[in-house]
Amino acid sequence: FVFAAMVALQSVAGAGQVRHITVAADGTGEFTSVQEAVFSIRAYMSDTTYMFVKAGVYHEKIVVPSWVTNLFMKGEGAEKTVITWDDYAGLRDMGTFRTYTIWIQGSDFTAEDITFENSAGPVGQAVAVHTDGDRAVFRRCRLIGNQDTLLTANQESRQYFEECYIE
Repeated sequence: FVFAAMVALQSVAGAGQVRHITVAADGTGEFTSVQEAVFSIRAYMSDTTYMFVKAGVYHEKIVVPSWVTNLFMKGEGAEKTVITWDDYAGLRDMGTFRTYTIWIQGSDFTAEDITFENSAGPVGQAVAVHTDGDRAVFRRCRLIGNQDTLLTANQESRQYFEECYIE
């Protein structure tokens, strides 16, 4: 009985732990890469993980897997915090769906004050944000790409955009 009670208390104590992560390109955070920080998040967290992305330009292609849920990603301003990549549909015949800069598969994702950019230029489809997860929220974000800048590919998913610039 005592052992069972201790295990139950440990699982309750482990639940409800909010996590704060800092990403900084200059090395002043726990991570220098957004993708590295995403990979550090435990699967199917019921509590929100707060990721602060310091000002800088992050050249990386990011996947937020389906098991990374309840992620709140905040930058220091859309003009100052930029995540960019440069794939496009005609590159190695990759097609539109794989040209994303960030692909959000997990549900309950929020981004504020960040630019998500596909910097390939006018070369055809170049997706900045591809979102499949349900309940994605974007506030004061810039989404910059070419032709198919924003791809909402799952008919079961819902997104909300507030004060965003989409080009």
